Amino acid sequence: MAKYNSLHQEKPWVLAHLSDLHLARTAGLRLRDLCGKRFLGWLRWHLKRRFRQDERLLTTLGRDLQQTAPDHIAITGDLCHLSLTAEFAAARAWLERLEDPARCSLVLGNHDQYVATAQEHNWGLFLPWLKGDTPLADAYYPAQLDALFPLVQQRGRMVLISLNTARPSAPHLASGAIGAAQLERLRQIFIKLQGQPLFRIVLLHHPPVQGLLSRRRGLADGAELRALLRQCGAELILCGHSHHRFIASLPGPCDPIPVVGAPSITSIESRPEKRSRYFLITIQADNDLQPDDSGSSGWQIRLKSRLLAPDGQGFIDDPEERMFRVAAPAGRPARTACAGG
Repeated sequence: MAKYNSLHQEKPWVLAHLSDLHLARTAGLRLRDLCGKRFLGWLRWHLKRRFRQDERLLTTLGRDLQQTAPDHIAITGDLCHLSLTAEFAAARAWLERLEDPARCSLVLGNHDQYVATAQEHNWGLFLPWLKGDTPLADAYYPAQLDALFPLVQQRGRMVLISLNTARPSAPHLASGAIGAAQLERLRQIFIKLQGQPLFRIVLLHHPPVQGLLSRRRGLADGAELRALLRQCGAELILCGHSHHRFIASLPGPCDPIPVVGAPSITSIESRPEKRSRYFLITIQADNDLQPDDSGSSGWQIRLKSRLLAPDGQGFIDDPEERMFRVAAPAGRPARTACAGG
């Protein structure tokens, strides 16, 4: 990772955040394709969810992203619905039309790991978007998806850190977990980044906010992640899964860490908090804040969103806009806390 020793006024960096496509391919399924949990997911899709989501919105979204022209796109999981190979293929085709993989960050959701599957026919199709800054051969498939994570992508002074919370679960469960090994690797990443004037963005599917979701749908080791973030800090956390828009915060070593949850991008529900939208997050150095001993003066975050219009024909600006100012953490104390576990 490149090190930056001084800050200057820079052009704002714009990140688009969207989530939960739920591409379903249920036609022509064989009985063996619907064994176990998949049958329940198929049933819920046909009885309810297919009336609430419309994947044609992805074409509308593509046109809108061409107009808003963000610098980078973050997608926080559930591209598929039943983890079927045809769904992964459809999601990959959409990703290829969307953007260069180097300008995308991708994490998987519980629906992308709905059941245990052979990765070379499923999430292995996403490898071009799951490489981070460490190149992997296209033919390389680790034994476990977790072996790829955390993924780190540094874009100037923006550092995107992607975590995997997706794993197969029992029927009626939609929970996720990070795991001790991945959390420890995340700690080591934070240690390497300490003392540098970088903006750290953590991406994951399951929201880490306590009490937001039931245990059945929540992040099993959310307490461990919150403890690590309280010690080491981050400047922004992006997630999906809840299917409604929310803005919250978690304690950090200095300022609270903003947490932004996106609804399903294919949702056609009428309630604004559940209706299709994506966020546009503008990040720039805030030179009005007092510099710390690393030379960093902190950051300004402008959060607005593009909401599906009432007629469903395009996206429009949501009039609500949020501003956050985040002070840069002092390098040595935070580094000591991270190293201390």
